Amino acid sequence: AVVSSVLTSPIAEIGVDFPAELARSRDAQFLYTALRGSNTIAALRVRGSGEALEPIALADSGVDWPRHHLVHEGKLLVAGQRSDTVALIDLD
Repeated sequence: AVVSSVLTSPIAEIGVDFPAELARSRDAQFLYTALRGSNTIAALRVRGSGEALEPIALADSGVDWPRHHLVHEGKLLVAGQRSDTVALIDLD
């Protein structure tokens, strides 16, 4: 259900973007997904107990075909499947 919420959001383009992994912030208030295709990371605010998501930001992932990402100490580490690189995004 969460993935379909991302696909119907105004930040992902159906047929172009393919969500990869979902990761949540330590406080569980935010959810991050990699959008392969546009090579971006979408940040979504979790509403209530998780029944709703609000798109809040879209950022360049810094890699080609973001496959895996990890939230660590206010940063997002993003691994690119096609670029064989890892990018660091500051979440503040």
